[in-house]
Amino acid sequence: MGGAPVGGAGTGSGGKLARGVEVLLQIEREPDPPIRYVGALVRRSGALAPESAELLDFLGGDEASVIFERHGFLPLSRPR
Repeated sequence: MGGAPVGGAGTGSGGKLARGVEVLLQIEREPDPPIRYVGALVRRSGALAPESAELLDFLGGDEASVIFERHGFLPLSRPR
């Protein structure tokens, strides 16, 4: 490059730096807030299918909470 200084910016992916690359400034930032989705049973006409309540119960349970948290989601809040 003709001896001229070369600059750039990148994201820290945890990988190794290329030979000859020096980190001059590292900016720390807060992690993104967890993602929250909500669920509800909605009735248009007639009775709700039992599977609907079972699914919502599962999504609000301990097993699903572990899966949600592992992927950056907040567990489903149960109605009060």
